[in-house]
Amino acid sequence: MRPHTPKTTCHDAVPSAVALDDAGFSTLERQCLQVMRLYFSSFAEPQASGWVGAIDYARMSFSAERAMDLAGAILDTVQAMRTSRRSVFNFSNPLCKHCAKLLAPAERHLISTVHCLRAGKSEEAGVHAMLLCEGNPSKRFLTAAGRLGHLLDAEERLGAMAPAER
Repeated sequence: MRPHTPKTTCHDAVPSAVALDDAGFSTLERQCLQVMRLYFSSFAEPQASGWVGAIDYARMSFSAERAMDLAGAILDTVQAMRTSRRSVFNFSNPLCKHCAKLLAPAERHLISTVHCLRAGKSEEAGVHAMLLCEGNPSKRFLTAAGRLGHLLDAEERLGAMAPAER
């Protein structure tokens, strides 16, 4: 996906989008979403090589110790979700300042699944996964999202440590 101006009304393309700031996700979860969006853009426009941007963003956003593990876990989660869904996944353009501030409904279920798993709310995560995967089998997706959640938790703990403790 190419960057564009709000004059192109790009942000009108995803109905029911809400402000990302109002969704209650942590900074790490929001960074995770940005990496996911860059992967999605790679699928939407393969010639744009969005996956390179996804890995670069992960390296800039996460610790050197976990950036590549997180980039891989994010891709595993995305791929598991993609194999379960049958319809198009609508996402906000990560390269547009305005669009990136909006959370599409499917994105909300995706990040909410990870968020709920991190909070120990497995039943709620299952509901989000079922809706996201459109009633199709979601076990592989939930497993991948759980692994991603564990890595995000470890990243959060690492960030809370003093540099000398790392």
